Amino acid sequence: MVNSRVKVLFSRKEEQLVEVYSLLPCTRFDLVGVPAITIEQVEDYYGVDQVFSNLNSYDHLVFTSQYAVTNTMMHLGRLGLSPLALQHLTTYCVGPMVSEQLKKFNLTNQLMPREYTIAALTELFPLAKRNKSSVLFPVGKSTLGILEKNLTRKGYHVVTPIVYKAEYNKRLAITIGEIEQQGPIDCIAFTSPASVAAFANALKDYNKPSVDYRAVMCAIGPRTHKACTDLGWTVQIVPREYTVQNMARAIARYFQINPKLHG
Repeated sequence: MVNSRVKVLFSRKEEQLVEVYSLLPCTRFDLVGVPAITIEQVEDYYGVDQVFSNLNSYDHLVFTSQYAVTNTMMHLGRLGLSPLALQHLTTYCVGPMVSEQLKKFNLTNQLMPREYTIAALTELFPLAKRNKSSVLFPVGKSTLGILEKNLTRKGYHVVTPIVYKAEYNKRLAITIGEIEQQGPIDCIAFTSPASVAAFANALKDYNKPSVDYRAVMCAIGPRTHKACTDLGWTVQIVPREYTVQNMARAIARYFQINPKLHG
């Protein structure tokens, strides 16, 4: 008996998987990057412009996605503002991938929770003081309102300009079909709750009630895990730290312990 190759489908663009290739080597794994969502610009800039033209009225800045970072910087540039216009704010980010994106814009003074979750991020905030209670939280159109509710309970005033839209990839169903024609998918790695919802939507278009029962499910963190289980999908892999790199390490360990065999 010999180990056969393992096909792993990540719900991201292939160019976003650069750090993963060395962790899931091509001698054993076939990696496929399939973006589950596409990022679109908002049509109406008026609300965003009002918020970003008044940055001095905020005390705290929160980012929970890379897309929020890049689109915030795009809007600032459109208004003739530098990322340095955010330096006076106490900046919070949900995890290392968001942190790395901020560093590209020279915003290095950040607070990040040890556990990369919304709940842990909320815990970084003490009870609000009257003169330091305004939070700027740029979001996508489909973002859930969990953080806003948590911070409001602590006495903060949270402003959430919508800086981008996350839309389902319209070609996702076709792409999944094309990939499966080349052989079964052994593992599906979901990188966000939105990617789970997008796959579920695509499967309806593809006339499949569920993902392939043979595929091992990997979720980047607890919210993504819950999105899977809410659909009745069993998740076998959740990394201890919620990053794409740690997903890859966890997948490698799983298939080392549970090898796919033929022969």
